[in-house]
Amino acid sequence: MRKIAALSFKGGVGKTCLACNLAYGLSKRLSKGKRLLAVDIDPQANLSLTLLDGKEPRVTLADVLLDGVDVSEAVYPSRIEGVDVLPADYRLADFATVMARATGRERRLGLALAPLEKTHEIAVLDSPPQLSILTINIAETSNEIIIPVDCGAYSALSVAKLEETIREVQKYLGNETLRIIGILPCKMTRERTTLEILKRLRETYGEMVLKVSIPYSAAVGTAVADNKTVLEWDPRGPAGIAFTKLVAEIANGHAKNVSNGHPAKDRPKRAKRRAG
Repeated sequence: MRKIAALSFKGGVGKTCLACNLAYGLSKRLSKGKRLLAVDIDPQANLSLTLLDGKEPRVTLADVLLDGVDVSEAVYPSRIEGVDVLPADYRLADFATVMARATGRERRLGLALAPLEKTHEIAVLDSPPQLSILTINIAETSNEIIIPVDCGAYSALSVAKLEETIREVQKYLGNETLRIIGILPCKMTRERTTLEILKRLRETYGEMVLKVSIPYSAAVGTAVADNKTVLEWDPRGPAGIAFTKLVAEIANGHAKNVSNGHPAKDRPKRAKRRAG
């Protein structure tokens, strides 16, 4: 199962929007008989809300991770054909406390997803907006990471911290398949400050910054308010077109057409710069 995580330690950058639209777009490209699993690992549960059309699930990922419930009981068919949801709830915020002294706490998510490997071709993982044991679990179980950034003042700093975390997961948890397949600029405008920060990101991270970017669009907020993805609500608008291009490039050869996808530990070192 190919596992793609939308991961950032910064809030408000568009992780959930990215995960929802990837799930929708990639579901149209599945092999016959296969399904896509959307995994909500954010206690806010916004991905669950969108893909389950506002319905409240009886059993969630929190029950699986905290109480040992069988993962099959927490998987629900979404309103999108071919997509299942492993939903979240607020109790995931207790994961770090409950698992503080638990053996193998960094691998609990991967072990929970293992029984779904044969039935699901792709998993798209949404993440909480901070460094925590949950995000370590996400990095430990994922193959590929997309880092959404909003080209704000501290964008480069958040990417640098995430790169460091990924290197540690590769080294100490042995996930040698983990790689960053791209840094995705989101909420882009034509403002001078935004363009300057994007320029600095490209100077610092080169090919890791994806050529496609998600523009700021009112359609994104409207779609979210209606529990829809942008690809459903406004596929021909600027944001919809950008997500379509992103999905196509990820689906065709693990985003090789977008970036080289170097593992973090192998990425060529560049001069340190601050993007803000």
